[in-house]
Amino acid sequence: MSETTNKLTKAEQWAAHIERWQEGNLSQQEYCKQAGIGYAAFVYWRGKECSKAKTKFVPVKLATSQPNSHETPKSIQIKLVTGHVVYIPANLPVNDIAALINALGRSHA
Repeated sequence: MSETTNKLTKAEQWAAHIERWQEGNLSQQEYCKQAGIGYAAFVYWRGKECSKAKTKFVPVKLATSQPNSHETPKSIQIKLVTGHVVYIPANLPVNDIAALINALGRSHA
């Protein structure tokens, strides 16, 4: 097996771990303990996945607190891959929303 193939396999394995962690309710450290993987390695690979996430689309789930209501929502909730939640006014122009999402996707390190 070539080194490139080996790295791809490793990246895919870590991506699967990160996906399983995101679907659960465990802290990163608790997930790593239960999965028998190193926490430092998990953080490293999660960082690589987060930097890749800014260039790919993610699923969007629309939800309302009152399904039968015809009211316009007052804010839009955006959940980031980091787990943070951003609330923005629902009446913000589309171009401003796009600029905000673009800014949130940039690395701030």
